[in-house]
Amino acid sequence: MKSVYGEDLEMFRDQIRAFYRREVEPRVGEIAENGVPRDIWLKAGAAGLLGVTVPEEYGGAGDAGLAIVLGAEELGYSPAGPTVGAFLGTDISSMWLAEYGTEAQKREWFPKIISGEAIQAMAMTEPQSGSDAFACRTTAVRDGDDYVINGSKCFISNGGKADLIFVICRTDTEVKRGARGLSAIIVPGGTPGLTQRRMKTMGYPGGDTGELFFEDVRVPVTNLVGEEGNAAGMFHINMALDRLEVGARAYGAA
Repeated sequence: MKSVYGEDLEMFRDQIRAFYRREVEPRVGEIAENGVPRDIWLKAGAAGLLGVTVPEEYGGAGDAGLAIVLGAEELGYSPAGPTVGAFLGTDISSMWLAEYGTEAQKREWFPKIISGEAIQAMAMTEPQSGSDAFACRTTAVRDGDDYVINGSKCFISNGGKADLIFVICRTDTEVKRGARGLSAIIVPGGTPGLTQRRMKTMGYPGGDTGELFFEDVRVPVTNLVGEEGNAAGMFHINMALDRLEVGARAYGAA
């Protein structure tokens, strides 16, 4: 039977299935205990499995999201499925950077994403409000050419090891709740004042789920993704997720 996905995506399916079997499944126990090791990320990059949503002009495959769908499907077939899913979230974040990032941000981060050198995380969920981004309490206050970020995030996929963290912050601190004043800001892993702590989870032990704590974390204003405020942070997330969902539905209905 002819595949609705097409020859290129079916080849990608074969690649990712072989990668799971060769590199991931033999190490499920290790991954469940300590998360996905760095060497697996680098091997995934070398195999061409990362950065599939990165535009071709930056070295990616320029896929609209269907490759992620196939990756998730193959993960469901794999014995590693209940353990590992960290690879999938990274390309959703890539969509976001491709759509709204500056040229400088793309040139800096896309090569590292594709190679597996930079693990991404999307930091939205907070202890007090869950995934209700409109109730975000993490703040980013402008101080000259920097933002100073304070707050915390929890249950962040890849948060325990992430090198590139997209943090949803309230840049308009006069607004305590709602879409207005939310922005998305890049915080590199290891930035002074940032604490990344891996969380033990029952159903997703290899997701490197993490808690993030921001104590006067200072990053340049050039780390802003898209426009400041005007629900920018939430809007950017929804656009990335919607693109993935629309692509999956289109092919699912074919």
